[in-house]
Amino acid sequence: MKTKLVLAEKSKTEMIEATDSAFDKKDLPTLEPEAMCYMMSKQLYLNDGARNWHPHVMFLVARDAGKGWGANLPARRL
Repeated sequence: MKTKLVLAEKSKTEMIEATDSAFDKKDLPTLEPEAMCYMMSKQLYLNDGARNWHPHVMFLVARDAGKGWGANLPARRL
């Protein structure tokens, strides 16, 4: 969506308004599994403990991918 707005030579304000409007209407495209994005902002914020963070790549996976990794399983007693 943002690429289309940039190519249409929309101003930064127009891009923000269009994105906010699409978000409010739940009209943003669904990200496909195995997509990735680059987080490269100088203002990256991880959490209160780490504060700023370094640029990194994020991989988007299906919502139930954690099951295959063993995440969020009930505790087991040995």
